[in-house]
Amino acid sequence: MWIHLLKIADLKGVKCPINFVKVKIELAKIKSGETMGFILDHGEPIENVPGSVQAEGRDTKRLFDAPTI
Repeated sequence: MWIHLLKIADLKGVKCPINFVKVKIELAKIKSGETMGFILDHGEPIENVPGSVQAEGRDTKRLFDAPTI
């Protein structure tokens, strides 16, 4: 399955809840039907941000986990 991403935002190192605010700002910039990707840190960001985005009515997909270094 291929998903064409309009843009990818790297939010590694951005703490909660600022990362969710940044996701909302970026999502507000795209049109209906467009897809955007976000790179989040492990822990709270990856556990909380997708659920918060879904709670606001957006569809989310988790494509892969980045390796922990």
